[in-house]
Amino acid sequence: MSDQDVLNLVQPEIGGGRIPKEKIDEIASSSLRRLKVSGLRQDTFDYLVDTYGDRFKEIDFLKCPHVEDLSSLSQLESIESITFYWNQSASTLWDMSANRRLKKLSFLDFEKLRKIDDLATASAVEDIHFGTAVWPKMVVESLRPLSAVSTLKKYISTLRKSPIVVLNH
Repeated sequence: MSDQDVLNLVQPEIGGGRIPKEKIDEIASSSLRRLKVSGLRQDTFDYLVDTYGDRFKEIDFLKCPHVEDLSSLSQLESIESITFYWNQSASTLWDMSANRRLKKLSFLDFEKLRKIDDLATASAVEDIHFGTAVWPKMVVESLRPLSAVSTLKKYISTLRKSPIVVLNH
């Protein structure tokens, strides 16, 4: 997809800014299927996902460091790709069993995420990218949950210290 095919709600502030619900409501007048957004807090993250999430095949969450609970993503049945860049608050992912079309998942610079056990609930994910892009604070205790993702074709880990995993596919 080109940048013309993307609804861009990325805030201009270097830290991601803070996006108001009124700005999120611009989605209502768009027919685009890919979204880039930054500056979400927990309330605006849940509002966006609950109100507009099913409109998109791809969502890029950029610089949303204050979103702690990602569980509302479990309701997105038509999502195909989710990308996260920089989160300081979430310590878990979410139950992905209902995300039956989710093929690509990327989560970078998640400072509090230590366990990736929720990946075992992914029923369609083929491509996973996780680790550090800028901040070297992300540490994952075990990569074993990757072995439970039977559809996995490719994973990239850019962790500074990666545990070893054996995939039996």
